[in-house]
Amino acid sequence: MNITLPLVLGLMLNSFLVLAQTTNTGPYVPNHGAVWKVENRTIPLKSNYDYKIVFDIMSTSNDPSVKNRYIDSAARFFNMLGQNGIPKEKIHVALVIHSSASKDVMNNEWYQAKYSTDNPNINLITELLGAGADIIFCGQSSFTRKMPKENLIEGVDLSLSALTSLVEYQSDGFQLIKY
Repeated sequence: MNITLPLVLGLMLNSFLVLAQTTNTGPYVPNHGAVWKVENRTIPLKSNYDYKIVFDIMSTSNDPSVKNRYIDSAARFFNMLGQNGIPKEKIHVALVIHSSASKDVMNNEWYQAKYSTDNPNINLITELLGAGADIIFCGQSSFTRKMPKENLIEGVDLSLSALTSLVEYQSDGFQLIKY
C-alpha cells in the first residue's frame, strides 16, 4: 500500500506533463504546420544533408471550409526540420496537386463562386511559397475539372501533368511522399 500512492502520483504527474506539451508552428511556415518537439531522439538528423521531398497530393477534405491536411504536411516538414536546426537552404519541397485536391489551389474568387466560402488553403499555400516550396498544379486536372490557370492562387505553377512533374522531381533526387 505504501508504494501505491507514489506510483499513482508519478503516473498522474507523467500524464500531466504529456498533456501539457503543445505543438508549435514556425520558423519557416509561421501560421501552419504545427509539430511536436521530440526530446532524446535516438536517430539524429543529418545536418549537412539536402532534404528533397516531392509531395503527391491528390486527396482533400470533402468539406470545402476545411484546410487540406496533406498540404499542411508540407508545412510540418519545413517546420519540423527548422525547429531542429536545419537551415532553410537545405530544405527543398515541391507539392504536385491534382485530382480532388485541385480545388485547393484555386483563388478565392473562383472558390467563393463554387463553394460559397473562402478557400481555407490560400494563406497556407502563400506561406509555403514564401518558404521556398514549388507548388505545381496538374494541367490535365486543370482541363478535366475546368479549373483554368487564370484562377490559380498567385505563385502556383501549371505543368503538363502530375505524372510528368513527379517523374522530373524524382529524377532530380526528390523523395516521393504520396497522399
